[in-house]
Amino acid sequence: MILFGRLAQNRIFKIIILVIFIFYIIFINVNNGQKISNTFYKNIKNADYSTSFIAHAGGGIDGNAYTNSLEAVNNSINNFYKLIELDLLVTDDDKIVAQHDFRILEHICKKNFFYDTEKKNRKKILFNEIKNCNKIFDNKYTLLKEDQIIEIFENNKNLILVTDKIDDFKLLYKRFKFQDRLIVEVFTIKDYLKAKLYGVKNPMLLFTDGRRNILYSIFFNIKLISISTANTKKYDGFLKFLYRNKVSIFSFSSNSLEFNQKYIGKSITGVYADFWDIKNFSCNEKKRKPNVCISY
Repeated sequence: MILFGRLAQNRIFKIIILVIFIFYIIFINVNNGQKISNTFYKNIKNADYSTSFIAHAGGGIDGNAYTNSLEAVNNSINNFYKLIELDLLVTDDDKIVAQHDFRILEHICKKNFFYDTEKKNRKKILFNEIKNCNKIFDNKYTLLKEDQIIEIFENNKNLILVTDKIDDFKLLYKRFKFQDRLIVEVFTIKDYLKAKLYGVKNPMLLFTDGRRNILYSIFFNIKLISISTANTKKYDGFLKFLYRNKVSIFSFSSNSLEFNQKYIGKSITGVYADFWDIKNFSCNEKKRKPNVCISY
C-alpha cells in the first residue's frame, strides 16, 4: 500500500510538472511580438529598411525634436516612416494625450494645472483643463489628443504606433483597437508580464545593463527589445545572437550614419530617429548646428 501510494504521488507530481511546463510554453509564445518581429526581420533580409526607423516622439520637424505633435507625425508619415513613437500621458479622468510629461505640458501650454501651491501637492489633472491647449511650442504645433491619435492610425493601416511612458495597459487595450499595430514599451519584467496578461500583443522590454536582462530575454522568449546606443555597443555579441533568432531590437536614439550602418541588420533591427531620411539612408539635418547627426 505504501509503495502504491508513493507511485501515485510520483505520477501526480509528474502530471503537475507537465501541466506547468505546457502552461509556460503557451504563455511565453502568446503576446510576445513574434508576428510583427518576423515582419521586421523579413524586411531587412529583403533590403527593405522601411521598418528599421522609429520616428522618435513623433519625429523631428523644423529642426525640433520631441514635440509629439500632430505636425511632426504628419511630417514623419510623409517621409515614409511606418513606426511612430509617442510619449503618452493619462489624465486623472483617463484621457490620453501625447507629451513627455505634465510639467512640460504645463509649460508649453502656459497653464498652471499641475501643482497646487496652497496645498503643496499635485492637483488632479483633468482633460477639460488640457483640451483647449491646442497650440504648443509658441503656437507652432498642435497638441495630439486621444481621438486624433486613434484617427491617424485607423486611417493609415500601414502605420505602427510605439508607445512610451504610459503603463495603463488596460486603458491602451480598451481605447486602441489596432492591437496588431501597437508596440508598447515596458521598463521592467513585471510590467512586461502584466502587459501580456492585459492583452497587449507586442510588449517591448527595455534591455538595461545587467545579466538578468539576458536571462529574461531567453527565459520569457521576448521578441521585442529596446536598448540604449551605449548598451548596443556593450552587448553587441549577445544582440547578434538574439537578432539571428528573429528578435527585433531597436536602439535609442541615432541619427548617425556610422552607427546605423554598423549595427542595423547585423545586431539590431533599427533605431529611434529624429532627423533621418529613410529613402536616402542619411541624416537630413547635416547643416544644423550643433550637430544632430549623432547617436545618443
